Amino acid sequence: MAETDAPRTLSVDDLQMTGVARVTADLHIASLNPALAELLAVGMKRWIGASLTALDDQPPRLQLAAQRALDEHRSVLLWQVGLTTGSERELICDLALS
Repeated sequence: MAETDAPRTLSVDDLQMTGVARVTADLHIASLNPALAELLAVGMKRWIGASLTALDDQPPRLQLAAQRALDEHRSVLLWQVGLTTGSERELICDLALS
């Protein structure tokens, strides 16, 4: 079996129907799962290293909530957030930051 034909081990994030992104302490995207990449209509690699503000049509709102979740070590919920997508449309969603 060629190396490219080898079975791939799937992680829990690969199987999620919910979009998941992990961010660094300075609020840059460290990784995202395939579901989020599909929802955003972009390749996964496009967002790696990008600031959270690149995703949000209302940048201060998402960035401030994410910073609060980190600072207070708790979950923060945001409702009706408009996210930028690769297909130049806005994706309205609810976010749980933890």
